[in-house]
Amino acid sequence: MAQCPRSGTAFSVGESTPGRPPASLSIHHSEVTNYQSVGIIVLGAGSRGDITHNTVAGPGHAGGVPTDGIEIVAGAAGIIDHNTVSGNVCPVGIPEDCGTDFFTQLQHAGIAGGGNGPGTVISHNLLIGNQMGLFLSEVDEIADNVMVDNDYFGLGLVGVDDGAFTIKGGKITGGGGGVWVTAVLTDMIVDVSKLRFSDLPGPAVEILEDGGFTATVIGAP
Repeated sequence: MAQCPRSGTAFSVGESTPGRPPASLSIHHSEVTNYQSVGIIVLGAGSRGDITHNTVAGPGHAGGVPTDGIEIVAGAAGIIDHNTVSGNVCPVGIPEDCGTDFFTQLQHAGIAGGGNGPGTVISHNLLIGNQMGLFLSEVDEIADNVMVDNDYFGLGLVGVDDGAFTIKGGKITGGGGGVWVTAVLTDMIVDVSKLRFSDLPGPAVEILEDGGFTATVIGAP
C-alpha cells in the first residue's frame, strides 16, 4: 500500500506511534488540491476522520511526485463518503518504485485504508484516474463506490487479520483490471457479486496468493 507520508501533505491528523494521543478531523464540501504527498491522512489508534462530499485532486503524471488522495491508516477509523478523488499516481520515470509487484513496489491510491479501527465505512465515492482506485484492508463496509479509468486496478484488497470482504454494490469501468485480491497474510474470502464491471482491458479479478494462504472470490464474472 501507500508509503508513509512525506512533506507536502495537505491535511494530516494523529500519529502512527503507539501510545500517542488520538486526533480527529471533520472535513466536508471542500476542495483539496496542489498537495505533493497525501491530500488527507488520519493516523493512529483512536483517531477518527469524517471525510464527506469533498473533491480531492492529485497532480496526476504531470505533477512529478507520487501522491495518495485520502488515507485512514494505522488504527484510525472513520467515514469516507461521497468524495470525488482523482489524479493520484506514481509519475512516469520512477518505475523501480511503483508498479504491480506487491512485494517490491508501491501502489498509490485515490483512497487507502489499512489496519483500521472499528466502524470504518468507505462508500459512494467516485475514483477517477488514480493508480489504484481503492486500496483497502480491515474496512468494515465498502459500498457503492464507482471506480473509473484507474491505471492498475479499481479496487485492491489486502487481508490482514480478517480476510473477509463483501463489496456492497458499486462499479469498476475502464483503466486496468477490476479487483486485486492479495492473500499474503491470511486466507481471504471476497464477495464481489454485487459489483459491476465494464470495459476492462485487464482481468475482472486477479488473485495473488503467497505463504500458503489462499483466496476465494464469490461472484466473479
